[in-house]
Amino acid sequence: MQTISAASKRLYGSVKNRMGEIGIPISHLAKRPAISADTMVTLPGGVMVRKRSYDAFNKILGDFQGMIPTNRRAAAMRELAAKLLALHRDDVDALRDELHEEYRKPVANQWENARKAWRDAFNDDPAIGRNRRETTLNRAKAVLKAYASAVGAEHGERLRAFLAQSGGNDHVEMIRFLDWIGGRISKAGAKS
Repeated sequence: MQTISAASKRLYGSVKNRMGEIGIPISHLAKRPAISADTMVTLPGGVMVRKRSYDAFNKILGDFQGMIPTNRRAAAMRELAAKLLALHRDDVDALRDELHEEYRKPVANQWENARKAWRDAFNDDPAIGRNRRETTLNRAKAVLKAYASAVGAEHGERLRAFLAQSGGNDHVEMIRFLDWIGGRISKAGAKS
C-alpha cells in the first residue's frame, strides 16, 4: 500500500513535469502543503495515513467484525474490498483536489502579476505610454484592423483572440511593435 506522502510526491512530480512541458517555470511552486500531526496517524512501519481515513477504515472493519459466517465469507470479503477501495479512491481524489488547488493559486497569481507588470511598463513608457497612451493604442488597433481587412476578418479575429489569451495585448513590446507598424503604415500613406 502506498503512503499518502508517497502519493503526494508522485502527484507533485507529475504537476512539475506537466508545468515544464507547457513552459511554466516551476520555481514559484510552494513546497508540498504541510500536513499537521493531528490530522495524520502513523501506522507500524512508519506509514502515515489521514486520521479521518484511518477512522473510516476502522469503522468498516468493525462493521464486519463477527458477522462473517463461513458460508458468506467470500461475498462479505468482496463487499469489504469494494468499500475499502472506495474509501481509498475518495481519499486519493480529495488529496488530488487539495494539491491541485494548492498549486493552481501560485500559477494564477504569477500570471496576473506578469500581465499587470506588462501593463504598468506600457503605461510608464515615455515613448508609447503616459500622454501617448491613447494614440499608441489607437494606432495598434488600426494595425490589427488593417490586417483583418487584408487577410480576412476570421484571421484578424484569431489574432486578436491569440493576443488576448497569451497576454500579448498587454505586453509592452507587442504594443510597441504594433505602434511601430502603424507608424510605418502612416508614413507610407502620407508619401502616396
